[in-house]
Amino acid sequence: MADAKTLDAPAPAAMAPGIHTVAVVGCGLMGSGIAQIAAHAGYATIVYEPSQAFLDKGRGRIEKFLQG
Repeated sequence: MADAKTLDAPAPAAMAPGIHTVAVVGCGLMGSGIAQIAAHAGYATIVYEPSQAFLDKGRGRIEKFLQG
């Protein structure tokens, strides 16, 4: 089982009141996209993916987007 990873992102201009962390189950195309948008919005984002291969691929997509 893959470990949960946290990605840092810039602070958001406005966050939903009371929500500080977003958890996403699955890091395929849809899950990584949801995690990417949440992280980009400034939420602490946790992704759970039992497959290390899918986690690595999804994390690569997310990091590439966040780095520009």
